[in-house]
Amino acid sequence: MTVQQLRPGLWRWTAPHPAWTPADAGPEGWPRDVASVYHEAPDAVVLVDPIVPDERGEADRFWHALDRDVERLGLPVRVLLTCRWHVRSAAAVRDRYGRHAVSVRGPDDRGENLEGLVDEPFEDGNEPAAGVGVVLTGAPAPDQEAVVVLERPNALVVGDLLIGGPLRPTPPSWFDRGPDGREWYAGARIEVLERLVALAPEMVLTAHGEPVLEGGADALRAALA
Repeated sequence: MTVQQLRPGLWRWTAPHPAWTPADAGPEGWPRDVASVYHEAPDAVVLVDPIVPDERGEADRFWHALDRDVERLGLPVRVLLTCRWHVRSAAAVRDRYGRHAVSVRGPDDRGENLEGLVDEPFEDGNEPAAGVGVVLTGAPAPDQEAVVVLERPNALVVGDLLIGGPLRPTPPSWFDRGPDGREWYAGARIEVLERLVALAPEMVLTAHGEPVLEGGADALRAALA
């Protein structure tokens, strides 16, 4: 596990995805290490796409740090999922602190990986915590995705919409599940990226690949081009 503090109260960590295989690293694939985000909102501890490392010592390290912060802040925990593929350790976090203290929200509450886990699906423009917004991509089911907007650190947290190093759109094969997916990729996806550019973020924190830690709006414009 690699942990990086980006701003006071804002951390990004990476860990190996347990289901990853070398076949996933092909020309249109994704790297083994995937990223999650910890953000201290005024009214909640926010975890975006949290992953707990598989290795015992690293898992203990993770839980020790999170337990300490949850106790220090005395706030509820809000787990936000960007897409159905990024459920990861959401259930483990809820089991750790209990349903009374943890809510799980995502782009949908039905379908593979999400049913029975998500307490309430996002709507576009939702504010699941103070200073935390949501932009829905409008991708057809089951690939609806949410971009999490962190207002005070001026950051976007993206799931499978973009990949980093350099920032660029994920390939069309990631959304090629029929004509509706192809049509969205060619049209409405562009409108979503334009909407994100208009937010003028400083940082774009990707789940896959290297994040953009400054000049996020310019990086988004380059990706859009």
